[in-house]
Amino acid sequence: MIGIYKITNKVNGKCYVGQSKNIEQRLKDHKLVCREKNILLKRALNMYGKENFIYEIIEVCELNELDEREIYWISKLKPEYNFTTGGSGSPNHIVKPETKKLLKQKGKEYWNSLSEEKKQEIIRNNLKGRPIGHDVSSETREKLRQWNLGKKQSKETIEKRKKTMLEKKKNGYKRTNENHRKKVICIETGEIFNSLKEAIDKYNLSTLCGHLKGRYETCKGKHYKYYQENCSVTTTPDECKEVG
Repeated sequence: MIGIYKITNKVNGKCYVGQSKNIEQRLKDHKLVCREKNILLKRALNMYGKENFIYEIIEVCELNELDEREIYWISKLKPEYNFTTGGSGSPNHIVKPETKKLLKQKGKEYWNSLSEEKKQEIIRNNLKGRPIGHDVSSETREKLRQWNLGKKQSKETIEKRKKTMLEKKKNGYKRTNENHRKKVICIETGEIFNSLKEAIDKYNLSTLCGHLKGRYETCKGKHYKYYQENCSVTTTPDECKEVG
């Protein structure tokens, strides 16, 4: 079915007008919110739920009349969720400067309305290039990095992450660096640990990581090194440093 359709928000009465060569399929696509390209309509669908919108066909027409009829209905109804005056592939389809300004303002309002946890989730998804996010320029990445410097997670977030990780481990989850653990050896005692974490947990070596990176000469009076086959019990601390 070729023609013009309208999507109306039952809560606030705002609407969107569009054209399609296959209206039924196009309306189905709108209901898949993750695929919605119109940012204003997408935010509204997320906020109010797609069940709170009316999806209707307002005119059936010929294929060559689509642009003309879409321009007519947008002019008549003045839909709040539309960016342009209608028509595909024409100058009318270019976003006006005032619309860009409005979108920028709405974007800031939407961002400020989000919880800190939700903001962090969006940032992580964007930087990882996940479908939920979008491509991020190097300049934006640097701004995000600077914005997050020195920030600490709340106790609630830390506890939630711990709980999530415990659930994952129960279901057989393994850390991505599980096969890249480095063994650590104590030069004085010859004791070998399967990982840095094992050594830290066993003797409460809070400065061990800094010691291995060369920031501290010793860790609780002893010398440690990442274990290698030629780094034996009798190897002196200085000799073992040369091996590494």
